[in-house]
Amino acid sequence: AQLNEVVVKENRTPGFMNGRFSIPIPILKKLPMLFGEADLMKALSYTPGVMVGQEGSSGLYVRGGSPDQNLMLLDEAPLYNPSHVFGFLSVFNPDAIKNIDLYKGGFPARYGGRASSVVDITMKDGNYQKHSQELSVGLLSSRVLLEGPIKSNKASYMLAARQMNTSLLFLPRHIKQWSGKAVDEFTSLWFYDVNAKLNYRLSTNDQLHLSLYNNKDNFSTNEQSSRGDLDRTALDWSNTTATLRYNRIITP
Repeated sequence: AQLNEVVVKENRTPGFMNGRFSIPIPILKKLPMLFGEADLMKALSYTPGVMVGQEGSSGLYVRGGSPDQNLMLLDEAPLYNPSHVFGFLSVFNPDAIKNIDLYKGGFPARYGGRASSVVDITMKDGNYQKHSQELSVGLLSSRVLLEGPIKSNKASYMLAARQMNTSLLFLPRHIKQWSGKAVDEFTSLWFYDVNAKLNYRLSTNDQLHLSLYNNKDNFSTNEQSSRGDLDRTALDWSNTTATLRYNRIITP
């Protein structure tokens, strides 16, 4: 049998770069995830050359590298602790993210040096026309998103927060313990993260951005002795970043 000739052509889009991959946020939220929690790191693991070590871990292994060889940027600020609850969930709230760029090879020199990859994440700018609110309740965490104009078409804000649901389960025991009452030994684990962004359009060509981010994880073992003494062993880890950026378009 004589087969016809097959011609394969590639049409590159403007701004295309080898080794860069972008994930649209609507698709990210639809991907099947553990316990139904949308997770940026798990979504990146579906791309070629990227994998996570095991289920229930958010560390990225890009082309054989280790998780600490990846540069994680949130609005240009580096994050050195990109996971919650001992690597079970990533610290990036999908409600607060506008764009994700993953560079798996030959990334631009402006990112400095990393052995494996660069994950460049941009937060939402906020709505310049109308106010909106979103509330999401999941098995592991609950999220809230607030955004809207401070001045229509001139300034906007975005505020997103997420908290692990177990923090509410352990709150009555903590309150009882803080009040000096005897409690049984218990272990608590919880986290939260907060994203905030303010944007101001100075003119058609000038724009000012202020981005703030904070998260914290807490793992503690609480025990009260028969004499009423409080014994508490705790482990905390967190990230705090701030970015102030001024953009000016000099020419088209």
